Amino acid sequence: MPDGWDAAVLLAGTLCLEMVLGFTAFGVVSGEIQIWLGYQHLFIYILVSSILALALVKLISIRGGAGQTGAEPASAWHMCG
Repeated sequence: MPDGWDAAVLLAGTLCLEMVLGFTAFGVVSGEIQIWLGYQHLFIYILVSSILALALVKLISIRGGAGQTGAEPASAWHMCG
């Protein structure tokens, strides 16, 4: 292999392993919450959480024209629809 490929292959393999372990960990946690709440209650919990997250997005303002002086704050609500 050309010089530097060993490091790149090691980095790619490590990142893939971390991604798989991360997904597995979150899957275990969500599975435990589903068992604890039950499937229908989990659906309601996720629905309420999503509504709360969208409500918080409504409150966040993003300034248009980064770095420009006197820019009016723009609403982020248009990103949710």
